[in-house]
Amino acid sequence: MEKYFSFSGKEEHAFWDGIAEDSTQGSALYGACHITDYVYVSQNPIGRNNRSTVATYVGFMKQVQALFARQNQAKEYNYKSKDFSFNSAGACKFCGGTGSIQTAISEEAFMESKCFECNGTGYDRKVLKITYKGRNIAEIMEMTIAEAGEFFASEKKIHSILCELESLGLGYLTLGQPTPALSGGEAQRIKLLKSLLENDVVVLSNCHWIIEMGSGPDSFGGEVIAEGTPHMLKKNERSRIGKYIL
Repeated sequence: MEKYFSFSGKEEHAFWDGIAEDSTQGSALYGACHITDYVYVSQNPIGRNNRSTVATYVGFMKQVQALFARQNQAKEYNYKSKDFSFNSAGACKFCGGTGSIQTAISEEAFMESKCFECNGTGYDRKVLKITYKGRNIAEIMEMTIAEAGEFFASEKKIHSILCELESLGLGYLTLGQPTPALSGGEAQRIKLLKSLLENDVVVLSNCHWIIEMGSGPDSFGGEVIAEGTPHMLKKNERSRIGKYIL
């Protein structure tokens, strides 16, 4: 069984030292011997460059790209999902999808400026002609999580993830926000959500009994908001993970 712990400013070894302390001191975690694995969610930065964004890191960007590829105009040009990615076939041919160009001003110094071909979006101009509900893919990336949640209200899978991100207090971030620029707390909350949704849906769906803690991050957590079998959590309106259980 995996356990998820959110660390805030404390090292991983300090946590395990703490649960190993004598229970008479009131700091031991009873039943710790039964924890066979866990996921360490730190505040370390996410991503190595600006090509990694909130939408691509969490994973729902693939669903957005597939949605654009299903539009009639996209089908006419035989566009696929990869054509709506600035990390793939949809990248601006001039800047390679970065949205910026570097100009050497000396042997060791470079000046970075917005790409004039794609106007900083990173996308090939031809794919920006394809729209969904009046917005092209670059305009979608400029939306905040809160705005996108309303915009994709009819797309259940995309909408549910956006709602979870907003419930974590991240509604102000844009979908195209480069992950290296996130604060430690923002990165931690996003990694926690990604770990839960992406890695353990199958495990959770096969558990005998689940205890779900919440209802928010850090000091807003610590309360049992739902418990029961996977089937019971799917029907529990207070559960946040119930909707993802298979």
